[in-house]
Amino acid sequence: MAHVIEDVARTGVMVPGMTARLVELEPAAQTELSGDGETMAYVVEGRGVTPLGPLAPESVVWLDDGDALGIEAGPGGLVLLVAHAR
Repeated sequence: MAHVIEDVARTGVMVPGMTARLVELEPAAQTELSGDGETMAYVVEGRGVTPLGPLAPESVVWLDDGDALGIEAGPGGLVLLVAHAR
């Protein structure tokens, strides 16, 4: 299960045309990222896998508008910073 644990809009950091959120995946949880505009996911903590390969701390995944990518958290869970630019 994926949990949004912080929304950048609540922190007072605002960038016109961009939204960001911190997403925490429990161990072995799955989620799908979709490109709504350009989307970037940065691995803050933990490990995971995608059909493109493994994710480790400081990995970055870029998605173009309309792209989608499945992600599965590793045994220790996964924390992602996900940003969308429109």
